[in-house]
Amino acid sequence: MAYDDKELKRHVHQQRGKKDRAPLTELSENETRKRLENDILGLLLRVNDREYFVREVETLTARYRLRMGAEQRENAPRVYEQYQKQRRNVSR
Repeated sequence: MAYDDKELKRHVHQQRGKKDRAPLTELSENETRKRLENDILGLLLRVNDREYFVREVETLTARYRLRMGAEQRENAPRVYEQYQKQRRNVSR
């Protein structure tokens, strides 16, 4: 599948914009965690790929200037699987 030059330029520009985005303003720790939780929930609602979800959670966590430890990295796929399982059970 060939891509148009305009499409490629637009994609590169979008990726740079994501990478160069300014960090969020200073928030209290509670506000930061609540916003992160809301962003992760929104991600769960949109994403249907577990690996992508884990990468995006790491990105979001870094954006909020928080660190993801080994335990959080292990829990991210579990959270995704639990949500998908609940989603399948509700839709039946």
